[in-house]
Amino acid sequence: MKIKKKRVKQSSIIYKISAISFIVSIISVSLALIILMALYNREIMKRSRLQINESINVMSDRADSVLNEALVCVNNLTIEMNTVERNKGLQSRKAQDIRNTLVKNSQLFKGINTTVYITKNEMVYFSNDKLRVRRDSILNSVPYKELKKTKSVKEVMYIDDEGIMSLDEDKNIVFGRRVNSIVNGETLGYIFVNMDRDYLIRAYDSEIGEYFLFDKEYNYLTTRDAAKDNSKEEEVIIENLMMEDDAFREKILSMKSGETIDTEFGTYLVEIKTFASGDWTMVGLTNVDRFNVTKGQLLLVLIVVAIVVFGLTGMMQLITKKYVTDPIAKLRDGALKIAEGDLSVRFSPKGNNEISDFSNTFNYMTEQNQLLVKRINEESKKKREYELALIQEQVKPHFLYNTLDIIIMLIEMKRAREAERVTRKLAEYYKNSLSGAEEIVSIAREKQIIIDYLDLQLMRYGEKFKYEVDIPEEFDNVRIPKMTLQPLVENAIYHGIKLREGWGSIRISGYTLDDGSVMIVLSDNGIGMNEEQLAKLKNQMTRNPEEIDSIEMSELNDKKHFGVYSVYNRLRLYYGENYGLDIESSYGVGTRVLIHLPYDYKPEE
Repeated sequence: MKIKKKRVKQSSIIYKISAISFIVSIISVSLALIILMALYNREIMKRSRLQINESINVMSDRADSVLNEALVCVNNLTIEMNTVERNKGLQSRKAQDIRNTLVKNSQLFKGINTTVYITKNEMVYFSNDKLRVRRDSILNSVPYKELKKTKSVKEVMYIDDEGIMSLDEDKNIVFGRRVNSIVNGETLGYIFVNMDRDYLIRAYDSEIGEYFLFDKEYNYLTTRDAAKDNSKEEEVIIENLMMEDDAFREKILSMKSGETIDTEFGTYLVEIKTFASGDWTMVGLTNVDRFNVTKGQLLLVLIVVAIVVFGLTGMMQLITKKYVTDPIAKLRDGALKIAEGDLSVRFSPKGNNEISDFSNTFNYMTEQNQLLVKRINEESKKKREYELALIQEQVKPHFLYNTLDIIIMLIEMKRAREAERVTRKLAEYYKNSLSGAEEIVSIAREKQIIIDYLDLQLMRYGEKFKYEVDIPEEFDNVRIPKMTLQPLVENAIYHGIKLREGWGSIRISGYTLDDGSVMIVLSDNGIGMNEEQLAKLKNQMTRNPEEIDSIEMSELNDKKHFGVYSVYNRLRLYYGENYGLDIESSYGVGTRVLIHLPYDYKPEE
């Protein structure tokens, strides 16, 4: 008993629901059939009429549903062809779009063999290239010519006796429609959808009776292959009578629903149903002798089945409640608490099925959400700390003092024009670097900031270095954190070029990587670093942001380390771990800083 309970707990919820549905379905169908046959035994003719009437409604609804699916395909193609025709572009591209649309709709809708689109200029497109050999036949066909004559956009249906639009040249059903522009009403072309006849026939195939489908011209659609479907002799004979005996067929079509006709196999009840706006007529023939069942036997079976059904239904309800409904209700209540913000909710899964998987998933998602909230708060705090530190780095008192000294010296030397130029350049630098609330700016603006900064440095160290900014204009709209380059350029001047003998140079360039991202390169020919110094700098640069509070203050005061550290972490905070910067350096040769940026970054609000 314990083993059985364990198996039920661990069985799949899909298995439980399927098993319950199967049992209930079998019982319900069996009960319905028994009741139906009992009623037939008492009033066989009356109930036979009800049965064939209901059956032919179902069969006609199935056939109507199949035909409607083809009409939906026509409507869908009409809309999509309007879209394709409105698109401006190369003719070859438009042709490919039309072809793709035809192929997609042929595959999307069941029972559709092929689709054809003819433009107003009689350019013909096919969903299957095998139909190309019939292009002239299609253009010369009567349905196409008739469709061109009418101004209506209503669908036309006809049986393609010649198989013009069929891959196997067999009789099929074709739906056609004129495609008018939804903008100005002009004719864009004509759509033809070819439906598989056998697919339609299978829709109303039934064991209860024989069903025959005629179009509005009373052309017969059904064909029975006794060798393929193991048809009974009775069914084959009735089929042949409808197909070959004109008198028998005309007699059937002239009858009213509910009338009977005698044949060598017994009495048949006739039902006739017209559907699809009068374009199709279905005739149903049912042998009423098949439903003659003894009343006493059916009554006994009915009582037994009823008792079993009530007992099983009650058991199934209890099992479903215990193993399916109750666990799902617990999940629902827990999910509502999580949605209200209570991330402490946890589930205790039992068994090994979908419900336990849901419980584990809820637990995992809740834990991840808690970690994410914590991480967001921490990263937000660190980001602001980096930005504050960067702003403090921007307003360099000694840089400002030295520049003002230059201005004073130029004024004392009565070189007012040069003093004015230095003052203007200083104002532009602080205006570009400090104005505006944007954290992310364009490379064009960042480029102007660094040019202003370098021009000011040239006024002070004009005999010491030269610079070149060669970032392509195509990168002007690429987004970059403000003041990314200034700390790096300052490092290049103060820790590289000032320490070398002779002229120094700084070059800032950019290029595109294979994946479409952008690389900005800052290179100098300063004194550079040896391997030990470079390793130490990279170690400082790549410190985990969560450890920033544990970094010694002396290391933070080291401008060479802090500038690189701040820029590196700001890049990774904004763009993710796939971006940032790297440093290459050789002692006595120089240093290269490579800044990796996404091309199409869009900052969040």
